[in-house]
Amino acid sequence: MAPDLHNFRRNRRNRAQGLRIVAGLLSFFVICALAGALWGYRVLKSVYTEVEGAGPTSIKPGERINVLFLGLDGGVTASGKTASIRSDASYTRTDTMILASVDPDSGELSAVWIPRDTRVKIPGRNTYEKIAHAHAYGGPKLAMEAVSANLGVDVHYYVRTDFEGFAHLVDIIGGVEMDVPRDMRYKDPYQDLVIDIKAGHQVLNGQKALQFVRFREYPNGDIGRVEAQQMFAEALVGSLFRLGVIPRLPALAKEAMNWVDTNMEPSRIVSMANLSRQVSESDIRIDMLPGQAQDIREGGQLVSYWVLDDDAAKSTIDSLVRGIDRSQNAGIKVEVLDGSDRSQAAQAAAKMLKDAGFEVVRVAQADRSNYQSTSIIDRTGSVTAAKSVSRVILPAAPSTKITSKAEKDPKAGVTVIIGLDFTPK
Repeated sequence: MAPDLHNFRRNRRNRAQGLRIVAGLLSFFVICALAGALWGYRVLKSVYTEVEGAGPTSIKPGERINVLFLGLDGGVTASGKTASIRSDASYTRTDTMILASVDPDSGELSAVWIPRDTRVKIPGRNTYEKIAHAHAYGGPKLAMEAVSANLGVDVHYYVRTDFEGFAHLVDIIGGVEMDVPRDMRYKDPYQDLVIDIKAGHQVLNGQKALQFVRFREYPNGDIGRVEAQQMFAEALVGSLFRLGVIPRLPALAKEAMNWVDTNMEPSRIVSMANLSRQVSESDIRIDMLPGQAQDIREGGQLVSYWVLDDDAAKSTIDSLVRGIDRSQNAGIKVEVLDGSDRSQAAQAAAKMLKDAGFEVVRVAQADRSNYQSTSIIDRTGSVTAAKSVSRVILPAAPSTKITSKAEKDPKAGVTVIIGLDFTPK
């Protein structure tokens, strides 16, 4: 059963703490993976995987870069082996899916945690299923397609690891010191899983840490597991700073490369690594895809799903993946001028901007109707507002240019001139 994140999100204090913790975890693993660039192309090529049909999606100029992090669930594959990125990786479900988004201009890093039980339609399948199944049906290619189709955003890259990799990374940093609140004992012969941890203050090595985060036998079900994982995450982040791990990142990254694979080209990893060094804690934002746990009868049996709240999920994706902040946009006045002799294109652009929270004060004809490319003109002397507008316009007009022409008391802070390149999705 999926964790009752709806109730979890009601507690503002716990939610804020959880987001800080997960952000710290995410930033650690992202930096560990990307810092591998420091070791040159020989190491980077060893983790680059050419998966048929899962090549990187082309990235438009100025577009945010979206990376899907996949953690395999460690189950048994069709060949009877434990799931691993080194064998039969395409035939197991994912335990963790996190869509990370990086703004190449500002260095802002944000991410959306996608619950594994999220109810979706997987491309090529006729019924609703859990999004964790996508990887089992078609590996990272289908996982990327499923996320893209259901969240309405491009997914450019994937980074994939497994339980063994998680345990190894914990060992690299010297273990995690924490107070285990209760005895944990559990056996699952099917997964060759034995959990045996005693309560008390201790340092968990990689295998014990893996047992801790996989333990599920809580009185309140998966809510208890979520709380325990937060506890572990807080201890892990504390260990990173207490043990002085950050200065050792280059060495750790070399080891981390053995436990991940990705379709990110070496040249892209180099640029992302350079960008990651500019990311500060305040630049990191993360949230969970909102919804609620529901048992739905399908095929004669009850299936536990995480059912998305469509409006809230759209708002989360807009904010964290598209970089659209409706509350901030509400204070920006925009005029849309048709420079393509297609009034419907200007109206479509105006609607897109209104939906993103902007105040569209005017829709009219431009001075001519043969603009080849769409342009955005800042009238205030600060391009911040123009860049916010561009996040909405760029997907429909990738060649859009931003210019500045400051005016005193302009009626609109930003002017958008629609060109022939504008094609609304």
